[in-house]
Amino acid sequence: MIKNNKEYRNATQLLQKQKKMLSDQEKKLRDEGFNKRASDRLLDPTRSFLADLEEDIRQYERIARGKKLGKIENLNGLGKTLISLRIALGMSQREFAKLMKVHETQVSRDETNEYRGITIERASRILSVLEQTAGVRVVCTFDIAAPAISNRTSGQGSRARAARPK
Repeated sequence: MIKNNKEYRNATQLLQKQKKMLSDQEKKLRDEGFNKRASDRLLDPTRSFLADLEEDIRQYERIARGKKLGKIENLNGLGKTLISLRIALGMSQREFAKLMKVHETQVSRDETNEYRGITIERASRILSVLEQTAGVRVVCTFDIAAPAISNRTSGQGSRARAARPK
């Protein structure tokens, strides 16, 4: 994920250089007599890298234009969403650091790690500083009355079932 304008500029420059290099490699392999299948096998990793880089660039441009970010399905996507919000608001890491009253390197480090291990309180503070709100909906995706529970509770299973409303 591209997180700031400097990374964006570097990524676009790298993309152009890598595309030219790929084109040069394709020509060189043809000139050396490699067939298409062998050439593809050799160049597919580079093509895959370029496709990923192009997608990262498109994602950054979409976010920077303020396109709708969408929902996150679980808290694993929270860090990327917080970064995307900052980018969509047109705020640099330096500006954000000032608002958060932390050093810019702290913001850079947090974003590099995509806010792994962030607490709900800290995420809430970040949203507040960004003047954004978030809703949380918890969905139970398991069967509470599963028989495995009573097998593991050493005799408490029948009391737990009896206390549960029907």
